[in-house]
Amino acid sequence: MEPTSLELDINPSVRSRSPSVTPRTETRVYRVELTDTGVINTVLYAPSPEPQPPPASNISAQIFAVLGDDDLHGTPGPWDTLFDSKLWSRFLEAHCDDSEDLQRELEQEGVNVIFLNWERLEAQSQEQYGIEKRIQAGKPYDVDTFRDPEILRLNHRRYERLPKRPFRKYGIISSSEDDSVLYHAAKERISFGWGHVGGVFTGIMLLDPIRRYVVREGNFNSKSDCYDWVDEKVPCFLEQQTCQGSLNVGSTDSVGQAKTNFDGQQHLRRFVNILEVGCKEFTTTNDLQLPIERALVQLVSEDLMPVIEKMGCTLDTIELALHDDTVLQTSLSKWRNQLSTYRNILFHQSESLLRRSAGIKMKSVTAATSKRIDPAFSWAAISDPKHTQDVLLAWLHMLSSTVERTHKRVENDHQALMLSMSIVESERAIAEAAVVSKLTQLAFFFIPLSLVAGVFGMNINVSKFW
Repeated sequence: MEPTSLELDINPSVRSRSPSVTPRTETRVYRVELTDTGVINTVLYAPSPEPQPPPASNISAQIFAVLGDDDLHGTPGPWDTLFDSKLWSRFLEAHCDDSEDLQRELEQEGVNVIFLNWERLEAQSQEQYGIEKRIQAGKPYDVDTFRDPEILRLNHRRYERLPKRPFRKYGIISSSEDDSVLYHAAKERISFGWGHVGGVFTGIMLLDPIRRYVVREGNFNSKSDCYDWVDEKVPCFLEQQTCQGSLNVGSTDSVGQAKTNFDGQQHLRRFVNILEVGCKEFTTTNDLQLPIERALVQLVSEDLMPVIEKMGCTLDTIELALHDDTVLQTSLSKWRNQLSTYRNILFHQSESLLRRSAGIKMKSVTAATSKRIDPAFSWAAISDPKHTQDVLLAWLHMLSSTVERTHKRVENDHQALMLSMSIVESERAIAEAAVVSKLTQLAFFFIPLSLVAGVFGMNINVSKFW
């Protein structure tokens, strides 16, 4: 059985006369097979141009990684063997919904599901950010008109998000020196559910597809009295990731190379590589949940730390500029927006990490260890499941502590910034008061002279009053 490497599905431009048909995200399902020998194979399960080969006889576990949107509601698939229709609908809704309330409900009910939410650093050009701002403003087109240009029959471009749901928020945390590139903390989510089907450990992993914009260029045809539309998918973020190798790890070496935006396919590729290392020390499928959870936590750690480092650079800039009144006045608005974004991101990230730690504690009687773990710690050195739970909790504690320290620093810098601006405003008020005082003194000197000059400058006979 030849594993299938991951390839991006970038559709070419499509010409259409329909103004309201939105391209959909093609759902892809990959089957990750874990063999008794410790080898992990990944094959394209659906859509597949060829009939699916039967699973190998030595498979001890399998994970179906699903890249798609909320169109999976009511769609048949491998999840039907693991979830009933109601549970699958709730699980998918919890993954696609921006709120985390349903996630908490499922975890508190004791269902074998876990959800991980985190932030990942992404770069975006001003042009790409301009598209997003127009969509957020409710005017998803490239012309500034009071009415919709489609109603006015003007040639224009329209913008739509792809996929529409799930849509993960992102906020500006920094920018380049010339402001040509904006750095965002893009929200990510992986949802994982598991069970046993036919005695084989089976998992369903939901990953987000790549974020794109659909740019629809419309030219109005006066003869046919309709628009001719040309659709094009463009990336939401700048291309900044170069991925070496394909997903069939353990069977071949560096098959290919792909350069693209970060998306669920990249997460899956990294997850498989981490999982293969972690599974070597586990001989029974009952322990497979532990290496899966730690692989996911490692993904979170690798993505989250660059975001915190980028925040730290901005905080350094703010702290070193508190003495410069000119810089404070010119950068105050930008810094206030950034600090507000930091506070929101770090708060929700802390809540997510604490909830995951609580979920691990609920499913085991093992207490969290207070031992600090080096971020470069190798999971392959762990063989005892009980110790693995301790280390997993310690790793989450380390991430939570890092987030909390950064959050505290943001709060302190926000207070220091506001105090510094209060001092600047006070100094400005004192300077203005000094100017007013000088003007008052000048007025006290010149007003009597002006009055005398005014009286004697009038065309009257002054001698009659003496």
